Amino acid sequence: LARADRPELVIASSTYPADIWPARRIARLAGARLAFEVHDLWPLTPMLLGGMSRWHPFILLMQAAEDYAYRHADTVISLLPNAAAHMAARGMAPHKLHVVPNGVDPDEWQGRLAPL
Repeated sequence: LARADRPELVIASSTYPADIWPARRIARLAGARLAFEVHDLWPLTPMLLGGMSRWHPFILLMQAAEDYAYRHADTVISLLPNAAAHMAARGMAPHKLHVVPNGVDPDEWQGRLAPL
């Protein structure tokens, strides 16, 4: 599939961090760039909010996936503007991060709407 369709970009998402491994393989087979999209910090979130131990097998697997993603993705895209230090501490080169804020600029919504 990767060789037949030849995508230019493969995107892995933090929704399920373990998808980074097949995503990287697909990207390599296709000669594509690999992006890791982060909207949740795994496994930090289940540890802090769910009280899971850092030594739980699930947490260890998710941590390995997150670290791998930060090290091997060509670019990291996130909605989280304050996560750069965490990502760098987990192995991401700071130049890889591109923050895309989630929200609207109220100034863009002032005044009349342009006609369709």
